[in-house]
Amino acid sequence: MTIEQKPLLLLMCVLLMSIGQILFKLCGDSLGGSANFGISKLSILYFFLACLFYGISSLIWVYVLRNSKLVDVYPYMALPFVFVPAFSYFFLGEAIGFKNIASLIFIVVGVFIVSI
Repeated sequence: MTIEQKPLLLLMCVLLMSIGQILFKLCGDSLGGSANFGISKLSILYFFLACLFYGISSLIWVYVLRNSKLVDVYPYMALPFVFVPAFSYFFLGEAIGFKNIASLIFIVVGVFIVSI
């Protein structure tokens, strides 16, 4: 892995994990209250896709760890706490309040400080 690849792989890992969270939310939202516990083909699809995205993210993470110090790359695992609320806002229509935005700014600044 080259020095140029590491940020891209970390970003892929974080984005796949964040998309997986949105898919888990969609899975939960698609469950109903019927005799089969509300499981539908759509909820199974969302769950399968979420697990797939998490699995790919995990494989990328292991590859990054193979070629990096954990102390150097682990702070980037805080970034899903930024991407998931943003994705929730844009794709699920969920509201983001001032406290959420302030917290997200602190996370981004923290990751930036650790990365320099």
